[in-house]
Amino acid sequence: MLPIVGAAAVVFAVVAVAYLLHRRRDLGTSAGRRTFTALHTASLAAPGLREGLTEAGAQRAVRHLRALLGASAVALTDRAHTLAVDGPSHHHGQRAFEHAHAVLESGRTTILGPRVVGC
Repeated sequence: MLPIVGAAAVVFAVVAVAYLLHRRRDLGTSAGRRTFTALHTASLAAPGLREGLTEAGAQRAVRHLRALLGASAVALTDRAHTLAVDGPSHHHGQRAFEHAHAVLESGRTTILGPRVVGC
């Protein structure tokens, strides 16, 4: 009787582990996978910004924020200067604060097109 109970326990454990491994990979719909990816990326950026908008925190977060936004480049500024830049166009980082000035003054979102930030 004991070998049967042991064998049943082993089979149950193998089935349970297989089910859990399969379930972890299955995020359901494509919308569910995109949501998971966005939340995961945001969670990677969050630790750098928890301490406040500092240069060190911005440097740690900017890469993840660029991935989250799907942007070709992202710059983070405070009210005094550019804190961090990520993307192939690093030379635009020098002007990021100038571009951010209107947003900082008005509090309204602004989207800059290629005419403004294009090379």
